[in-house]
Amino acid sequence: MFQSNILPEAFARAFQELPPESIWEWADTNVWLVSKDAAEAGPYRSVKTPWTRRLQEVARELVMPCWSWGRGEWIWVQVVEYTAMKASQAGLSEAALNIIRWHCKYDPCNVLYGIDTREEAKNIVDRLIPSLADIDPTIFTGDDDDVGTYVARLRDMVIWFIGSFSTGKYANKQTPLRVLDEIEEHGAKNTVREMASRGKTSEDGLQINLSKPKLANGPIHKAYQRGNQEHYFFRCPSCGHVQWPSFFEQTIETVMDFQNLLEVRHPSGRTVLLPTPYPEGQRRTITTSQIVFDHCRTPLGEWDKLRILDESYLSCSSCKHRIDEPAKRSLMQTAWWMPTSHGSPGSISQQISDLFSSDRASSIGHLVLDYLDAKKEGGDGIAKFYNHRLGLPFANEVNTTKEADILANIAGASEGDTCQPYRRGVVPFVPRALVLGADVGGNYAKWSLGAVGDNLEDVAIIDWGEEIDPSSIADIINSKTWPGPDGKPFRISCGFIDAKFRKSDVYKACLAVPGRRLIPTAGLGGAAARSVKAWSYHQVPTYQRNLKELTYNDRDAKDTLYIAGLKKRRFRIWFPTDVGQDAEFVAELCAEELLRDEDGRTRWNDRPGANHYGDCVKDIITGLRFLTRKQQLGTSPQPVSEG
Repeated sequence: MFQSNILPEAFARAFQELPPESIWEWADTNVWLVSKDAAEAGPYRSVKTPWTRRLQEVARELVMPCWSWGRGEWIWVQVVEYTAMKASQAGLSEAALNIIRWHCKYDPCNVLYGIDTREEAKNIVDRLIPSLADIDPTIFTGDDDDVGTYVARLRDMVIWFIGSFSTGKYANKQTPLRVLDEIEEHGAKNTVREMASRGKTSEDGLQINLSKPKLANGPIHKAYQRGNQEHYFFRCPSCGHVQWPSFFEQTIETVMDFQNLLEVRHPSGRTVLLPTPYPEGQRRTITTSQIVFDHCRTPLGEWDKLRILDESYLSCSSCKHRIDEPAKRSLMQTAWWMPTSHGSPGSISQQISDLFSSDRASSIGHLVLDYLDAKKEGGDGIAKFYNHRLGLPFANEVNTTKEADILANIAGASEGDTCQPYRRGVVPFVPRALVLGADVGGNYAKWSLGAVGDNLEDVAIIDWGEEIDPSSIADIINSKTWPGPDGKPFRISCGFIDAKFRKSDVYKACLAVPGRRLIPTAGLGGAAARSVKAWSYHQVPTYQRNLKELTYNDRDAKDTLYIAGLKKRRFRIWFPTDVGQDAEFVAELCAEELLRDEDGRTRWNDRPGANHYGDCVKDIITGLRFLTRKQQLGTSPQPVSEG
């Protein structure tokens, strides 16, 4: 019937059954790496990089879970984009090549592979073409001229290898499969968009974006934020808490409940574990695991590098169980990807750290040593550690408080909150004390009020306001009350008022409150702060013994409030459910920024803008620490009579 064997072979290839195994399982059996391709020559082994299996599964089964608010369940939608914000040892480039190898063998389609330079594009060609010859020589046409430096014309498909710094090279190349590698190094800012336009005519196309990040809001970071922001979760072997490995402890706002997992049936028939989304509009804050190594010191307090290599460990965010390197490697084999954001339907995004790796150079101890070396190099070294080792973008802003951080600390918004939700102006529990903090300027005297929890650390901010002069602050302490949970009123136990401006008016107000219950304060910075470790309570000159002032290290006070309190939640600062209705209060709590200079040193911004309510809350927290250290805080304040 056929005059040549070309058509029968084409028909056979078109109608052949695809192998049942996943791409990574197929690669484990069929792909051989040579020494120039990988650190370890020999057969490809996905067990070395198990986190890359998801990409290789998605490439065959182009579906991802997406929460349907209308149906109240996870449904499966088509994937069009996969993004990985990755560290150096992620293994994703090889995973992407496996996908191309599989298509060459079983499901030919045109491929566009973009890399940052033509030299790197040539290196990719040198890695891919020999492995294809080992897999199946019939993949090639038989014409040596069909495989060039940047174009490979294979059986039923073409692969273009392009230095993606030149987006014009993408023109007129419609390709279902597009790999964009190291996009942070590309000269053109619109590379992702240009590449995506090359697949618009394909109904089942996939774009794969891979890169180590650089700065926050760079190309790969934006692509990551567009997706569902998956993390690689594991269960603590001690308490079963579900979390992902993190070098630094992070407090993160999420829309998912990772401790209440759902078994969801994948279209292939297998079952996957997915989180339970919180009701629409609700968020919770969780704390990640972290690497612990501060105990690895010599008797003189210097870093002991041998102890760092042997004794550094990953700490469970819930029970603080010590997870050493062998245990971590085992957990990474059974970890699984779950989304932390709803993202855009069809867009999978992942963040991959070298902490996942089983390579000796990426062990917990070696990562710690790399971090300590990076700190010596200053800002550039730290940025490279974030980018290359953690797969995270770097920002000069080490800490910024955002409206989301305030809303995430609303009472009852987080798992395990011991404070019930409450509205402004109400004391939500029987407090150990009510402590006021005030900030005075040329024409204002703002104040905030906190109810102290039973542990003498946690504080519920219950009210705030603005007066004209410091004397009004004294009147509030002397006369105003707030209703408790049973309706009985409580008076203010103690107050702290900033005395940087209008000193005489502030001192006069302090003297108007009996029992030294309104204390003037001053936060010190620079050389003055170095002489004050935490605080100093000293006599105010010319006032003899009638008045004392509290001075404190302003840097330490801000670290305590904004990082230890609001971000890391080492103690709790709660806000009322209606805090978001006062935009000025929230904005002034978000004004402070912790910056990193070019030498890697951190400092709080000297000119943060209006931060008055933030200083009020800072005085509450600092004053509370002072009172508890001095043992001046007694039993719970007694409700006062209505009269």
